[in-house]
Amino acid sequence: MTAAGVVLLGILTASASPTAQLERLDSIAEDLFDQARAADWTRADKTFDRLRAECARQAAPACTGTDGAHALNTMDTALKARQSQQAMQGANDFSLLLVPAIDQAAGNTGVAALDPAVRQLMIDVHDSAAVKRDLDALSAMTDKLRCDPKPVRRFRKRVGDAERAASSGEVAARLLEALDQGVDQLEATCLPTSADR
Repeated sequence: MTAAGVVLLGILTASASPTAQLERLDSIAEDLFDQARAADWTRADKTFDRLRAECARQAAPACTGTDGAHALNTMDTALKARQSQQAMQGANDFSLLLVPAIDQAAGNTGVAALDPAVRQLMIDVHDSAAVKRDLDALSAMTDKLRCDPKPVRRFRKRVGDAERAASSGEVAARLLEALDQGVDQLEATCLPTSADR
């Protein structure tokens, strides 16, 4: 990269809001989660390199703290060993470190915590005790959401559907996808856009 490119990159990075920087880190971690889930190791390796590069540019606690270093190390080790579950867990743990700051910037709606909660359910899907624990936590989070009540009611119904399915066996992939889509709908409805901040 040329000297001018380095200066421009520094200006662009410095001008991005702290919330945008955190959301960028979370988005990269979510991409890594999805790629590890699909065992797309070539893309996952490249995404992990992007995550490390983004961490090197930022002073976010998720990048600089002990917990962040542990999550990054977990991802690195799991990617090298091609272990989907561990890579997914490391990516999700990293996202969880970002949740408090993202939620605070979003007006403490509670919505920011839902995505990692649903991803944890995807990790634990074959462990019935963990699924029950994850769904209980997701249900408790849903009860505390500060948002337009209509999408919250729709999401609460999806959580209830997943709880009923879990009590009679396994949570089907379609229910996990419905929960994931429900989180996306809540984020679109309840979180301020970058222009609002």
